[in-house]
Amino acid sequence: MSILTLLFIIMPLDVLTATRNGLTLWIQIVLPSLLPFFILGDLLLQLGIVTFIGTLFEPFMRKIFNVSGEGAFILLIGMISGYPTGAKFIAQMKKRNIISLEEAERLSAYSNASNPLFILSAIAIGLFHNQMVGWVLAFTHYGSNILVAISMRSYKRSTCNVSHKNAKKLSPLDAFRKMHTVRLQHSKSFFEILSDAIFQSIQTLMMIGGFIISFSILSHLLMTLSIIDWLSIPLIHLLEKLNAPPFLASPFINGLLEVTLGANSIASVDHAPLILQILLIAILLAFNGLCIQAQIITLLKKANLSIKPYFLGRLLQIIYSIGIVVLIHSFLPIQLVEHVATSSRLIQQSVFHIHHHFQVLTLMILVLIWVYMIFYLLFNKQKS
Repeated sequence: MSILTLLFIIMPLDVLTATRNGLTLWIQIVLPSLLPFFILGDLLLQLGIVTFIGTLFEPFMRKIFNVSGEGAFILLIGMISGYPTGAKFIAQMKKRNIISLEEAERLSAYSNASNPLFILSAIAIGLFHNQMVGWVLAFTHYGSNILVAISMRSYKRSTCNVSHKNAKKLSPLDAFRKMHTVRLQHSKSFFEILSDAIFQSIQTLMMIGGFIISFSILSHLLMTLSIIDWLSIPLIHLLEKLNAPPFLASPFINGLLEVTLGANSIASVDHAPLILQILLIAILLAFNGLCIQAQIITLLKKANLSIKPYFLGRLLQIIYSIGIVVLIHSFLPIQLVEHVATSSRLIQQSVFHIHHHFQVLTLMILVLIWVYMIFYLLFNKQKS
């Protein structure tokens, strides 16, 4: 910390530039992409809709992943909105005793995935101008994530076997009744719940913004002082032994700090095999980057959860990602070795379709909330 303080005094312009870059990333990308999901997730949780989802998915989640049905909501929202959303709701449900300690730790290993929009739009179209790259990365990332979930089902298994035996399939009507029962347990009005959801979401996003700015400064200083080049020397020797371009080492080390910066640097390297670029970015997505890891660890520690399963999940996902990329390359070598230029019209259509799917999903969830509120008001009116 003394060295960092000294660097801040000696290099104020670099610190200011890095701070602006981190703040811009947080305001323009992270804040608008995560805030709606944070607020919506809190509303779904407090209105009992998570209980509705958990009741319906209980048999499936117990059988495949050995977690409660509420884990389906965490897994889904963690994949849709991207990290660290999964960790936020894992910690929140653990504090409310919706999921057990063992289930929370097990879910932490595979419920923090990258945003599909980031993979299919930002990386594939924005960086590589190749839609095929996005589908390969998405299949690798989410496929390896599911494999991690199946692998982690035996983690502290003895505590969940009893629940698995008692799990039974319930009808949607039973699930709706349980949802309504959970909602009646809260004495707060809808607008009080909304206010709490907004406050908690902004508080979490402020913490995330602080981490992004801090790691942006750290990454900028390490690059300016050429420390990343020194750290890349072992990887350079490894790439040379594998007959791979050694100039991919520094972008990869940079990506270990922050995934977005690493993916951008790797994609910017000219005359590098596309399959190797995809492999390195797939590893970075599985690793999450130290910046995102710091955010997830902070959220998990607030709920007194062990971080060992999370790190075990990162190791397993890296291994699975490497295996999946190698298998895909063996079946589709031509499509992956050569860059395929995509027209601007195709890029616009692709981004539009991706946004459209997320808008439809969000709209369906909002409609579900309003339908529930109508039933809730009608039920209370009849009861009174």
